Amino acid sequence: MQNDESTPKDKWNSYDFIEEHLFNAELSWEESQRRYDQWARDGSYDKILGNQPTVYNAPLAFHDGMIDLFQDKTAVRILDVACGTGLSGQVLHDLGYTNIDGLDASAGSIEIARKKGIYTKFHNCKIGGDTPVPIPDNTYDAACMSGAFAPGHLPLSALPEIIRIIKPGGYFMNCMREEFFTSVPEYANKFLPLLESMVKDGKIRQVAWTIYPHHYLNNDGVRMIYQKL
Repeated sequence: MQNDESTPKDKWNSYDFIEEHLFNAELSWEESQRRYDQWARDGSYDKILGNQPTVYNAPLAFHDGMIDLFQDKTAVRILDVACGTGLSGQVLHDLGYTNIDGLDASAGSIEIARKKGIYTKFHNCKIGGDTPVPIPDNTYDAACMSGAFAPGHLPLSALPEIIRIIKPGGYFMNCMREEFFTSVPEYANKFLPLLESMVKDGKIRQVAWTIYPHHYLNNDGVRMIYQKL
């Protein structure tokens, strides 16, 4: 695969290039972070993904999932997982949420997100794997994400770690491409069974499961909302 440092900047304006270079099953986590760093810093990330619901509808699905989750949006603490350059954080801010932390492994993306002035603090780290994130149990009223579970992105082990840092009674909301449940080796025959086992064990309960169009291009998305018990 092409190294991110040698990738021409104008290539990031191509949807096909993004699909091939960020959403393929062979992409390693380390390489995906290098590519996100470049994409964020060349300035086209927000331009190509923001406010284009027929291209990237996940922000609208994210909006619809978070709009009624809490009545007093100033009283809750939210973690935007894999916050990137802050597209989802901007949605949260526009909805009235005021206490938003961001977590992302891409320093380049956080650099852009920080300039928006919508986050309280950042965690520049990977979530999932053998090392827990430096966040205490039961910290957040909700952890939400969009596009975080994808090839070369979050490992499946991130899911129980995310639940760990949510308060009892708090919410987990995730928007992702529906096909990734079966097409990504890390998730195939594992992601849905893990959710089911956590429900069966009384750790979480399903609140909503919604299919929506154009998560990215012509690929349908799933918006799932679970409550921690």
